[in-house]
Amino acid sequence: MKQELIDDLKSLEGYLEHLESKYGCLGLPSWAQKKKPSKMQEAEMKRVSKRIREISDCKRHGGIEGLDCFMCKLEGNLNRRDEQ
Repeated sequence: MKQELIDDLKSLEGYLEHLESKYGCLGLPSWAQKKKPSKMQEAEMKRVSKRIREISDCKRHGGIEGLDCFMCKLEGNLNRRDEQ
C-alpha cells in the first residue's frame, strides 16, 4: 500500500511538472505565464496539486497520508537549530 502511494506521488509530481512547463505555474501573474491555462486546465492543475498535498502532507498539516510532509521537515530543521 505504501509503495503504491509513493509511486502515485512520483507520478503526480511528474504530471504536475509537465503541466507547469506547458502552461506555467498557478498563481503567477498573467505576464509571467507562458500561456494562460483554460479553466479546465487550471482545474486539472489544482486537482493534481491537491492530491499531491493529500499524499505528502500529514494530517496535522492538512494532508492525509503524510509520506513527505514539508512542514514537519521544516519544523525538525528549526528545532535542531534551536538546540544548538
